[in-house]
Amino acid sequence: MSISVATADNLKAAGVIEPRDLAKIATSFNYSDSYVGSPIYTLRGVGFSDISLGGRPTVSIYVDEAPIPFAIETRGAGLDLERVEILKGPQGTLFGQNATGGAINYIAAKPTRSFEAGLDASYGRFDRWELGGYVSGPLSDTLSARIAVEHRDMGPWQRSYTSGATNGREDFTNGRFSLLFDPTTSFRANLTVSGFIDKSDVQ
Repeated sequence: MSISVATADNLKAAGVIEPRDLAKIATSFNYSDSYVGSPIYTLRGVGFSDISLGGRPTVSIYVDEAPIPFAIETRGAGLDLERVEILKGPQGTLFGQNATGGAINYIAAKPTRSFEAGLDASYGRFDRWELGGYVSGPLSDTLSARIAVEHRDMGPWQRSYTSGATNGREDFTNGRFSLLFDPTTSFRANLTVSGFIDKSDVQ
């Protein structure tokens, strides 16, 4: 089986933020945008060009082995990761339906036994700024928690000379909260709540 694996450090060095950026580290992966903003993913040329928001993909994306059913919902998958696995070719045996072209498995960073925290910030053209961070640590001897948030904002990169209308503004907020219950060496339970709010312009 052909699998490409990238750690969080690899993804950061390559500038991979969203699933669309995985083409930087996997040449067989391709991303395109439909005119309604719904992404179309292909692996090794296998994909399904469906522009509907409720269209089922042929390259499935998972976060901690839980499937994200619609491609439009995958924008927040790249937050605070441990690694990402790109499985090429049909994955029906391991990952069920909608994995004819392959599967992409995001593994989120888990709560830690000791206190950890981190912060990232950047600023670029079109007044683009990004701010994100995480806090992780124990709540008790058997319970640990981790919270990660990010916000990306950018001004419009396109403006009409006649009407003054603008296009391309980005306003994206993403978050994930995880609880890890680890009472014994033979039992572990992990609860994760994720969500994002996207108020960006549709191209």
